[in-house]
Amino acid sequence: MITTSYERQRNLNTTIMLLVVFIAVQAHQIFPRLEKNLLVNLVIVVTSKGLYEILIKLIYRLINSSEMLLRLYWGPLFLRGCWSYEYTLNGATYFGVWEFDQNTWDFQVIGNGLSPDFHSRTIVRSVSPLIPEQGGYFVLNRRNELSNDNALVFSKTTLLLNKPRRSWHLVMTMRATTEVYGGPSDRQLHANVVFLRHPKAASIEEVIDYLRDKYSTAS
Repeated sequence: MITTSYERQRNLNTTIMLLVVFIAVQAHQIFPRLEKNLLVNLVIVVTSKGLYEILIKLIYRLINSSEMLLRLYWGPLFLRGCWSYEYTLNGATYFGVWEFDQNTWDFQVIGNGLSPDFHSRTIVRSVSPLIPEQGGYFVLNRRNELSNDNALVFSKTTLLLNKPRRSWHLVMTMRATTEVYGGPSDRQLHANVVFLRHPKAASIEEVIDYLRDKYSTAS
């Protein structure tokens, strides 16, 4: 199981704390005569706490400002970017786009299911983080079904990452299932959903153009 966001934060915070402890120990060794001075020891403790807080803010800010460091932080769970998806239901093919955004603290999804003429069929926004579940991950979404009188429902999408052979490579495809709760589509199951990453796409619009070319050619 890939470590969760909480575990990553805990591991990084522990590493920073050990670094601060190491610096404090080195300070005592460099100035051994100050060890018996209670006031100096108190100053070192307070300074160490302040140094820890400064390092925490600095390192997290540094990671969040660099895509390379975010990839290193998240590993295979680095999903930020634009994705397309498709699945078959009752003999019909459905498709759409999702955009993942994440930093060291948050994970968000914004997406659209698309109609055959590439207008928005559904609007999806995440209301939960990415939650581990039995070898996969799921996210809970608030879902506006524009094709069903704009019914407001919720859905659960479970993602199974097709992890690359090399740990540094991006996950390019995912298998998924989506369960819908509420509205006209209540209890509807979208099985065998396939997500495809578009690493060169700068926006959802570019992925929609890709889908338009794909399905226009197929028709």
